[in-house]
Amino acid sequence: MVKKFVFHTLLFIIPIFLIIVLSELAIRNIPNDYNSKKQQIRENGDQFEILVLGSSHVYYGINPECFDQKCFNLAHIAQTPEFDLKLLKKFLPQMKNVKTVIYPISYFTFFWDLQSSTEAWRLKNYTIYYHLNAAQSFKDYLEFCSIDPLNNYKRIKDYYIYSRSELGVTPLGWGFNCLAEYAGNLEETGKIAAERHSNFGTHFYKKNTQEVDEILNLCQLNNIRVLLLFPPGYQSYRSYLNPDQLKMTYQTIDTLLSKHPNSSFLNLFADTSYTAAHFLDGDHLNDQGATKLSSFLNQYINQYEK
Repeated sequence: MVKKFVFHTLLFIIPIFLIIVLSELAIRNIPNDYNSKKQQIRENGDQFEILVLGSSHVYYGINPECFDQKCFNLAHIAQTPEFDLKLLKKFLPQMKNVKTVIYPISYFTFFWDLQSSTEAWRLKNYTIYYHLNAAQSFKDYLEFCSIDPLNNYKRIKDYYIYSRSELGVTPLGWGFNCLAEYAGNLEETGKIAAERHSNFGTHFYKKNTQEVDEILNLCQLNNIRVLLLFPPGYQSYRSYLNPDQLKMTYQTIDTLLSKHPNSSFLNLFADTSYTAAHFLDGDHLNDQGATKLSSFLNQYINQYEK
């Protein structure tokens, strides 16, 4: 009787287990930003002279193709200083010719944490594809568990039936899904983003500041210049910010600069030469804005080296 029960139980469990395993393998085989960037570093890391880290502000905002030197964009959507630091530690040995790191400091940089946000599902990308210590729970080790089954089924169908890739970056890491034609209502999106970025509090301030400080330390030890960049923000975004949080951000930048002579600061946050035509939404540049910013940074870095 027991053997019969076990047999029927296995007949039920094994097919489910096989479905999960095959689904997991199928999803991991779908090209995405993370495995693309890892492969590019593995194959071409020793060619890169400029490295971009950071969040979506530069994932969309800095296009390496606009630089004279070989540039690579290792930013990701919702990437925080913790993961910038982990990625830098992991990949810097493979990028021995990097001379400049562009590191964005945005209004929210010192004040929020990926693990505690609605974007925490992205932890599985760092765990699975970069093999970083990023998991908060067992589900972060599996694509199948990190996203709801219906969504995963759609991902598999889109790729294997309709040949729709999830890859959103160029070979050099720029997030290209920011065309000007996709732009939303700048007034509305600017206000919403500013209010969201102002509600984080100071719970993660010390942690994030220490991690940025460690990034600058690591670069200094490797004779790498760091350009701290405050990316452009549209007026609707800037006008709704908390002045105390913004002041604290600038004070923190000043403190970091005083400790690291290898670092400099470029503040383009309120640069009025960036107009509505350059923005995807209130706080992200579109492709035209990315070309403008990247071309300017290229000239800035070239001039700095003279």
